[in-house]
Amino acid sequence: MRKKLTWAALALAGLLIVFVASTVTTVIDEPLEQTAYYQRTMQRLDDFTPATNGDTVQVGWAKVNLAPAYPTPIAIDAHRDGNFEKVLDSVYVRAFVFDNGTQKAAYVTLDMLIFPPTVTAVLNDSLAGTGYSLNNTFLTATHTHSSFGAWAPGIIGETFAGEYDPAIVAHIAHCVTLAIRKASMDMDKAQIGFNKMDCRELVYNRLLNDSTNTDPWLRYIRITRDDGKNAIIANFAAHATYLHDSIMKLHRDYPGHLVDYLERMASIDFAAFGAGAMGSMGPVYQEKGPWLGIEQMAADLYYKVMQSWNNTPMNYLTQLNTLHLPVDLGEQQMRLNNSLRLRPWVVKRVFDETPHFMKGLRLGNTVLIGTPCDFSGELVAELDSFASSNGLDLMVHSFNGDFVGYITHDDHYHLNAYETRTMNWFGPHNGRYFQEIIKKMIDHI
Repeated sequence: MRKKLTWAALALAGLLIVFVASTVTTVIDEPLEQTAYYQRTMQRLDDFTPATNGDTVQVGWAKVNLAPAYPTPIAIDAHRDGNFEKVLDSVYVRAFVFDNGTQKAAYVTLDMLIFPPTVTAVLNDSLAGTGYSLNNTFLTATHTHSSFGAWAPGIIGETFAGEYDPAIVAHIAHCVTLAIRKASMDMDKAQIGFNKMDCRELVYNRLLNDSTNTDPWLRYIRITRDDGKNAIIANFAAHATYLHDSIMKLHRDYPGHLVDYLERMASIDFAAFGAGAMGSMGPVYQEKGPWLGIEQMAADLYYKVMQSWNNTPMNYLTQLNTLHLPVDLGEQQMRLNNSLRLRPWVVKRVFDETPHFMKGLRLGNTVLIGTPCDFSGELVAELDSFASSNGLDLMVHSFNGDFVGYITHDDHYHLNAYETRTMNWFGPHNGRYFQEIIKKMIDHI
């Protein structure tokens, strides 16, 4: 009997060793410049030909209600059991279209957690006949943690967005297309300007729990058309998480209240918000409670815009460029600790594979970059300086229609934290990798 137990234990141990060996391997850490994925992506950028100037840029804008016709799960929070109970603060898709006669471009932002990759996958078909496609449409979201889900299949997708419903994907794509069509029907020549205000008192680094390693700038584009109408595209880095885990109702969080405040200004007819470099960036007012936090954050950002609005330098622009850049990444590295990770075949069972890309949009001397991630605010200061040295203003956006997790500063790669371990999916050096891609995009666009 004892021999049988010994053999059984040995057999079980052997099976365990085989299982671990087949599912676990070591973390890859090779010099970035020597990787094939780095070289392929940089070569694509070298092959890019920027658009030429055209006539004066014309601009149009529109919004479409995005709330589903029936309840769905609320995205992001596994603690929120069941579907949303009602629409407390309706969610929208907001679109801008730009046209200089030789080039068209669209800017689209959703009152959602991210711009879902499932929607990106059907966008070209949905936009057919509009003059817009994935190649010339800039995508982002407000990153509210209180919008609807059901837009992502698979184990990871349904963990973040609840039970998948393909009808929701079709609904979002339809709303995006409708907003672009509506915006295209009412266009006029416009002066366009860029401004930014220091708001360091409103954002902190939640990864390091400090107030110094942040992206503190509220950035915005002001648009004044010849017909007298005004619009704004605002961009800020603090997470929209005031209502995270607290209600079962759809809500736009502080970006929605900021947009509402701005549209109540007599001089602003239309406003939109696109998530900035929100990776690691949290809103300071969270400790005051969700509702007060939302109102206070929105009001403070609104007053910053008011202080600078009339001082925004405005010009008619002729330069309009777009860039849709396919980006290669290394093997997915779901780490168990600093040196061990799951093997790629295991990861592929969990993740839906999607094409990875970056987005670029240039309006005169203002360059918008769209990243496929929660892009860390810590990485922006260096990029700001680089753009400025080239005579350009920069607005970095997150959630561009793809999603590859968090891209954080390489110095933090080995921190055992949610952003740097659980949500860092593609190994070391990606902070610098993305910075180098963005710098080269700025050069080329």
